[in-house]
Amino acid sequence: MMPPTENSAALFGWHSQDSRATGPLDTADTVTAHYGTGGGNTPLIVQPCICIQGSMIGRAEKNGPQGDGLNQEVCFTLNTVDEHAVAYTFAEQNYSEYVLSPAGGTIKANGGTIGGGGETLVAHNQPHYIVRRLMPLECSRLQGFPDGWGEIEHLPADMPPDTADFWRGVYRTACTIKGVVPKKSILTSDKALAKWHNQLHTDGAEYKMWGNGMALPNALFFVSRAVAQISADEHRPADTVKLGSLFDGSGTMPLSAVMCGATPVWASEVEPYPIAVTKTHLPNVRHLGNVSAIDGGKIEPVDIFTFGSPCQDLSIAGRRKGLKGQKSSLFWEAIRIASEMLAATGGRYPRFVIWENVYGALSSNGGDDFEIVLNELLHLTGSNEFIRQHGIWGGLCRVWRSCLPCCRCEILGSAPASQTCLCCR
Repeated sequence: MMPPTENSAALFGWHSQDSRATGPLDTADTVTAHYGTGGGNTPLIVQPCICIQGSMIGRAEKNGPQGDGLNQEVCFTLNTVDEHAVAYTFAEQNYSEYVLSPAGGTIKANGGTIGGGGETLVAHNQPHYIVRRLMPLECSRLQGFPDGWGEIEHLPADMPPDTADFWRGVYRTACTIKGVVPKKSILTSDKALAKWHNQLHTDGAEYKMWGNGMALPNALFFVSRAVAQISADEHRPADTVKLGSLFDGSGTMPLSAVMCGATPVWASEVEPYPIAVTKTHLPNVRHLGNVSAIDGGKIEPVDIFTFGSPCQDLSIAGRRKGLKGQKSSLFWEAIRIASEMLAATGGRYPRFVIWENVYGALSSNGGDDFEIVLNELLHLTGSNEFIRQHGIWGGLCRVWRSCLPCCRCEILGSAPASQTCLCCR
């Protein structure tokens, strides 16, 4: 999120009914009869923003924020725990002016809703900044995705039989994982199935998807280099390089492949809404369902095998059960699938394995979990070497800055200790 310069402002069209902003605009929207009263599309002038750290929202005063909790140029990392917000200079709220009064206005049944009447604002002084939650569109932009990526296609009640079969399978899997009894109507009626699908896109579902996902530029950095290396080594055009994605989420890895000219061929995800997103924008990608039911030796071999296994038990925001936790232990399913693919193809596929996870993976169980991860990935290559932890994993690359050689460089002798490791070059 890049705010305007210190003395400038940005003009947006504000659609009050669905809390949606469009812009920035060069020209204000046409003045309407409801202009400035919250009943129509009201232009909104925004001054420079301050990003607020989610962990300071709603905290008790005695706890305080982590650090000062404010950024003026960069938004804090999105996650599914914090309430991400920004503060911006006040410009317009429902009516065009405030009326100071020693008594509050009469409470109405629809008070507090946009267009429902005069909402009462209580303030010691006229506010200089207004704090609001980030919109899903802003979250998607912060993750580097194109506008509209969170939208899903509308399914008609007369959908083709194979489409109905696919979505009923998604519904059954989701119910099984969540321990919910499937509704008979959705299992038997295409109309009910379409209604269920078309209601998957909510603000809450989109917030969760972005908070669980990874930033597109980061994924693109690694995928583009893997595609380039394979193309150079095997003298193959990029579109023949295939990518598969486990724990696919918002489709970050497959989209990265498309942006590199490569071909994403399959993905595995169990959350219905993210599946609907990737089915909408990447319709040619085959969805394999639950990783526990995948046989790596029977699916289409891929050059680039990616997986962002669940992070909840590794994250510093969780209970830190590590790779033994119920969710993060799914890491082992990905290792199994990759091993089965290697065995079925005589070690030819996959060429690259990319694992994505949270920074807390470095410290989980005192660093032992990350040692396991590195060794499991190393042994996929057939190597008999073992990586041993010495101190903390602080020498690994972070935020693209110089660091000591990482484990891979130490084992392969890729870089002297005085140089940055391969990942940071």
